[in-house]
Amino acid sequence: MVQKSSTSLNVDPEIWKQAKIEAINKGMTLTELVEKAIESWIEKNRKRN
Repeated sequence: MVQKSSTSLNVDPEIWKQAKIEAINKGMTLTELVEKAIESWIEKNRKRN
């Protein structure tokens, strides 16, 4: 099992709402959606450098 860290973020409420809706529509948790988004961003930007 991967150990997880807890953190606090300040996010635009409308963006957070859309993320929650997207997670529900995809059958994922909000944590899974955020992790996937961060991983995707890292991979995309790693290729640019």
